[in-house]
Amino acid sequence: MRSAKPWTRLGTLTALLSATALAAACGSSGSGSSGGAEDIVLGANVEVSGSGAAIGQQWQRGIELAVDKANGDQGFLVNGKRYRWKLDLKDNKTLPDQAIANNRAFAGEKAKFILGPGVSTAFVPAMNALGNGDRIVMTPSVAAAQFIGKSDGNNLFITHLSDTGDNGRVAKMVQTLESNYHAKRVAVLLPQDDAGELYTKAFTQYFTAAGAEVVYAKAFPGDTRDFSSYITALKGVNPDLVVSGYLDTWMRPFLEQSAGAGFTSPVFVGAPGTNVTSLGQVGASIQNFAWSVTTRAVDNATDPAVQPYRTAYRAKYGNDPGADGFWGLSYYDPILMMTKAMQDAGTVDNPKSISDAMLKVTQWPDAVLAEHFDPAKRQAVYTPQIGFYAAGKITYVEAK
Repeated sequence: MRSAKPWTRLGTLTALLSATALAAACGSSGSGSSGGAEDIVLGANVEVSGSGAAIGQQWQRGIELAVDKANGDQGFLVNGKRYRWKLDLKDNKTLPDQAIANNRAFAGEKAKFILGPGVSTAFVPAMNALGNGDRIVMTPSVAAAQFIGKSDGNNLFITHLSDTGDNGRVAKMVQTLESNYHAKRVAVLLPQDDAGELYTKAFTQYFTAAGAEVVYAKAFPGDTRDFSSYITALKGVNPDLVVSGYLDTWMRPFLEQSAGAGFTSPVFVGAPGTNVTSLGQVGASIQNFAWSVTTRAVDNATDPAVQPYRTAYRAKYGNDPGADGFWGLSYYDPILMMTKAMQDAGTVDNPKSISDAMLKVTQWPDAVLAEHFDPAKRQAVYTPQIGFYAAGKITYVEAK
């Protein structure tokens, strides 16, 4: 494992990424000359602004890079005919009502391929707004699992590894954390919503199974930004590891206020959805911070698996991806997989045939994640990573 750049430089890079991405918040994206290729609309319902913007802007970049890669200079061949993706990206502002409106617009335009939303609170109502249309939907949302096995989820794909189950992300995360820290007293403080409840149950289950005692498990309202009362309570139970997050919107003020209160000795763990940028300006105070790398760390310049993505990212945006760049892979590989599935199925307008082919795709050009989709759960399967921060250094390990 090799150390990455200190948190201060990563924070600056993240700010630059956000500013650049926001300037290109909506619109279409292509790739060079179409060479007479026929357009296929790819609708993207993305959290470019609002509370999920830090993630959404990286989702946007991953989508744009995948469209560029799939299209190349002349498009891609399916059954002897040339096609190209035409990206129609709409900002849902991390608001359910806007996400619903975006999906209704895609449905009205008879788009057969839709990405997102990625945030669970926006995905569920937006998915319901689509009805039972014959289309492929891909999302990283953990809430998408409730649609699997139902008619409106026939062509649905969940692009992130499952959080639950003994082979899920939380179980692997806890196993890796316990191997490093051997925590005995664990606290869990997560939002009062579906994802927060899921993570609270999962972390409690697997830390308990590992022999640790969960001494504190509370939920806070989603609009909470003042964590002082929670920090006072946490200090009172004296945990040696604290799980919180799952978005920077909550994790950053929590860590800043913990540092201000002198509560810095526990290992702080960001639930899936956070990363090292949550430290903000308090990295010198927090002794240990760990987080789930939801896909794969694309800021790790020594990892050969991420080099194609890093090269394309640098060429398009003028800089290397930062610590939050891993979110781009939520859509990057799945779009390339779907393109390959079209070629294997020999059709661009039969979602069922493309879905069936998608379940068999295991290799595609310029792959970053070595993933496939589980036929029963229609969920991505791959090996996640865990990021560790200590003394201004970052390392990544495989969470097997």
